[in-house]
Amino acid sequence: MKQFDFTKALLLIFLMLFTACNKDAPVPVEPYTGNGYIKGNLGLDYLNYTEPLLFHDGDSSSHYYNPNINGGLLMFMRGGKYPDERIMTLIINGIDLDKLPIPTVINSSQTQGSRLQGALMLRDFTTPDNITIGGPEDSYNFEGQTHKDITIRITSKANDIIAGSFEGKIKSGSGLEMAVTEGEFRIKIVRKE
Repeated sequence: MKQFDFTKALLLIFLMLFTACNKDAPVPVEPYTGNGYIKGNLGLDYLNYTEPLLFHDGDSSSHYYNPNINGGLLMFMRGGKYPDERIMTLIINGIDLDKLPIPTVINSSQTQGSRLQGALMLRDFTTPDNITIGGPEDSYNFEGQTHKDITIRITSKANDIIAGSFEGKIKSGSGLEMAVTEGEFRIKIVRKE
């Protein structure tokens, strides 16, 4: 009669349990609902903008990708709800969305020859008529660019839902600066040709 080796059996059971539990579970994809968002801390305010801008012709020009403009243009615009009359805009130029590796970081460390660049803008529709947007008296509207002030990260582009983050600082024409932290975006784009 053969003798049963209890130690080997126990080792085999532990090995099977360990390998079965060591597999990575698939990461669930958050379903896309609503209008998407651009949000984050800008200065002392936490802004969570979800309202797309609808233009006179009902066009979805507030969230699109067009490969034929500026070497590839990706643009998102979202606004606040009344009484907040500001809009936040993220623009990325020189982007080939179909060949873009994920993740991609767009910031000042890129070479001068790189066409990939971006900007973050906060525009205020309550700017008085006598103030030129971006002019030396403008303390209402702010902008930052990836070649000096802002870092934009694209972390997903699955199913044309573009997600990522941004941080840095934005400036007004009058020289005011606003820190940008914990910025995030997730918007389904429309492809235009």
